[in-house]
Amino acid sequence: KRIGSSLVKLSLDAMQRMGAHECVLEAEVSNKAALGLYESLGFVRQKRLHKYYLSGVDAFRLKLRFPMPVGEEQGQQDHQEQYQLSPGEDTGKD
Repeated sequence: KRIGSSLVKLSLDAMQRMGAHECVLEAEVSNKAALGLYESLGFVRQKRLHKYYLSGVDAFRLKLRFPMPVGEEQGQQDHQEQYQLSPGEDTGKD
């Protein structure tokens, strides 16, 4: 149980250890399970990608900004200041 969540967390941890500053991914707008999982881990919807898939289905681009390592340059965005949708951008949340 919760294998998907565990795998995503392991992947995110590995990305951070390798020096990544953020993780970006896409998920189909109708995939509520995936969207719920990613959002529960701190991802935010950045943009709706119209007709992203070959089938013509839309996707959401989601981003997670990793905390800056101790000693990194001040002034970088804090983990809580994650990417936000542009004004009027459709999040699919109603």
